[in-house]
Amino acid sequence: MLRAKIASEPLNYERQGSALGSLQMQSRLMSAWLTAQLAQDVQSSRHPETLIQHHLTLFILRRMSVITAKHLGRLCFSAVMSMGLILSGISATNSHADGRGAIYVTNAGDSSITVLDGTNHGPIDRMRIGEGAQAVAFRPSANQVWTANGKSRNLSVIDISTQTVIATVPLAGRPEALLFDPFLPLLYVIDSINNDLAIVDLDTSTVVKRISVGAHPIGLSISPHHDVLAITNHHDGTVSLIERQSLHVIKQIPVGANPVNLIFGEDGNSLFVTFHNGVAVIDTNHQQTKKVLTDCPQPHDLALVANLQHLYVSCHLTNQLAIYDASTGTLVNRLTIGHRPTGITVSEDDRWVFVANSSDHTVSVVNTKTQQIKTTAIVGQHPMAVTAINQSTEPVRFNHSSAPVPELNRKGIAALSSAHGRLGTKLGLATILVGIPSVLGLTALRQRRKSRSCHASNSR
Repeated sequence: MLRAKIASEPLNYERQGSALGSLQMQSRLMSAWLTAQLAQDVQSSRHPETLIQHHLTLFILRRMSVITAKHLGRLCFSAVMSMGLILSGISATNSHADGRGAIYVTNAGDSSITVLDGTNHGPIDRMRIGEGAQAVAFRPSANQVWTANGKSRNLSVIDISTQTVIATVPLAGRPEALLFDPFLPLLYVIDSINNDLAIVDLDTSTVVKRISVGAHPIGLSISPHHDVLAITNHHDGTVSLIERQSLHVIKQIPVGANPVNLIFGEDGNSLFVTFHNGVAVIDTNHQQTKKVLTDCPQPHDLALVANLQHLYVSCHLTNQLAIYDASTGTLVNRLTIGHRPTGITVSEDDRWVFVANSSDHTVSVVNTKTQQIKTTAIVGQHPMAVTAINQSTEPVRFNHSSAPVPELNRKGIAALSSAHGRLGTKLGLATILVGIPSVLGLTALRQRRKSRSCHASNSR
């Protein structure tokens, strides 16, 4: 709105200035109007960083106005355009700071979590969490993101409304995977050391029950009907099926060597499991493997794009992303992505698939319609897991009090929008666009005065 006013009002002020017969009056009117508008914006702002930016902008504006009013009335329009660019950058930053939707990526190598913008998919923030984060999950009811930190043996809780870690929950074991109960304030946590499923009461942040499963459990999923939990047991090559309400183990199904992750089909009749030799397709009604998809050597994680019935699988060994028809198991496409792909997630609207590439420290963003890579974002060291939060939640805000995000300055990052421009960039632009015309104008003024002085001396 402010940019629109700046674009439309100069002509009005030009007419007023002409009527007054003074370019100085024109400059002062423009400065007064912009000052009033900025002051109004400051009063309505909820973010401290916005106040700082506005105050600095006001300072530059007033200094510019003094110079312009005294010496550079003819350059008023150039100065106004410069301030318009600064204000547009600030406006974009504020709008982005209140934007909805984000992607959270756990970086096991440097104990951090990177936040990607939900619109342009560039990195906007990073926070320190526990060591060796292997999993991440979103809790919509509380607007929180939780991570499972295997090496530090705890869980990190992030408030997405403030982008800060608000709690650390200790766990007597090694957490590998997380899953929130859809109806109860419970969190299911895979404990790979104790070979069990730990149930955490979210009201008290304490483990209230443990259920023994197979050797070295890793993956965790829940059926579409929310009645069955499925767990991969890495060391004994099985999948444990657990009834959610009674928390009783229904059956352990052999699938093959070293199963890692799993996901239910949309109807719940199929369960897809990644293991050493491919993807096992389990018939959940008969509780046995009915097919093995072998087009993806050493698959790691998988995700289902429900509206297209496509199954995306990260092929850890070949640095590829395999796309299957979920109903038939037919290979649809295969994309070359980053090095050693691991975790996968799908956006809420099924438009994007995000793949964490652990060895080159990136996230590949894939368009599900075109099945092409849209962009690649550089994140932290050894990303392992990724989740996309619900677009209808509280706004995700940039945390200016956090440590700098080195990823934003690393070579090779995808281009970011102006919303991510730092204040220094904006002020630098203002210096160029306002300072250069000012210097040139003052130089020309001095030359004219010198010329007049010399002419007067010669006349005498």
